[in-house]
Amino acid sequence: MDNIASQAKFFNNLPLISPKYRSVVHLEDQEDKAFWDTLLQRFRPGKYFYVPYSKSNKGFDTHGCDQCLKYLPFLSSRFFVCVDSDLRNLMGEPDLDAAHYVVQTYTYSWESHCCEFNGLQTTVTANASGCSFDFSVFLSKLSIALYEPLLLLLYCKRTGNAYFTEKDFRHILRTQCTSTEVQNDGQGYVDCIANQFKPLIAGSNVIGFDVKAEATLYSVKGLTADNAYLHVRGHNIYDLVLYIGKRITSSMRINFTEDVLKEVPLSGNYWEYTEIEKDLKNI
Repeated sequence: MDNIASQAKFFNNLPLISPKYRSVVHLEDQEDKAFWDTLLQRFRPGKYFYVPYSKSNKGFDTHGCDQCLKYLPFLSSRFFVCVDSDLRNLMGEPDLDAAHYVVQTYTYSWESHCCEFNGLQTTVTANASGCSFDFSVFLSKLSIALYEPLLLLLYCKRTGNAYFTEKDFRHILRTQCTSTEVQNDGQGYVDCIANQFKPLIAGSNVIGFDVKAEATLYSVKGLTADNAYLHVRGHNIYDLVLYIGKRITSSMRINFTEDVLKEVPLSGNYWEYTEIEKDLKNI
């Protein structure tokens, strides 16, 4: 039995059977609903039927981006999918666009948008006024430190080279830091990971990695040293920001998750956000 095709038919017909729903939206997981509903209500308001998981062709409850993209041949304005980009957009995976009824985050994941430094720092200033840590300074410096390693990772993935993997990247980009590393807007943490990445970059010429050529290639896709932090694994950046936030507000009456991260406005003039806006309006 082709579960994908039969479910797609049902999902496409649901808004016709129940006109209260504008569309059916397949998400990667239940936790993605708040993010996508916030943006849908802003740019394409209405009531949506959210599908956090569906049946695989083997009959198992399945979620994630791969499951969402199995519906590509059957999508429409009545049934579309919203997914995290991960590295797919930078790697040039086809059909991830509004023309194929796929909406993506353009950053690595939706968590990355919660860490966009302008929106994050504005929220910190408004909701945790006693906090002296400047996330815009920290994330700007971190982004520069992550830029060349991210280019190297993309090069290795594109060429199938095992010199540097996502696992290696995540191992260095740890999600916790010491009290000393938090001082001076996290300069110690940035210096530490930059020093760990340095020998990997220095030795990458043996596999043909040319940082200038890669920078030129990915600049066309919108990747720069200023926004690299939005394109590395979003969970890592989010967890790191959360860890620092909890540490520096521990003496304050602040729940950093609820009072700051969940209050970041999810808006701005950075291209990763404006592309989502275009896609939702186009659908």
